[in-house]
Amino acid sequence: NLFVHFVAGGLAGITAASATYPLDLVRTRLAAQTKVIYYTGIWHTLRTISTDEGILGLYKGLGTTLVGVGPSIAISFSVYESLRSYWRSTRPHDSPIMVSLACGSLSGIASSTG
Repeated sequence: NLFVHFVAGGLAGITAASATYPLDLVRTRLAAQTKVIYYTGIWHTLRTISTDEGILGLYKGLGTTLVGVGPSIAISFSVYESLRSYWRSTRPHDSPIMVSLACGSLSGIASSTG
């Protein structure tokens, strides 16, 4: 079912983005330093943000990220599963590796243009 794949993909994307967001925030803060070095490393950045801004400071901007990531992953997942299911039903003897590669490529194109 296309709707089930879409919802499952969206939830998977939201879960993954939520779990990894603090590290993405740390990477961004470390990369944004130019002349003044405020953070000395990953652990120092995590500790400083948690101390100065609270634990929720590690999730500043998460909502905006989820608005972009959720639909993109949902489209990718639903297109991949739909294409793979159709391909396997019409051409069952094709290489599973080639089917996955082709469906993955097409779903990536669909999610980046959607």
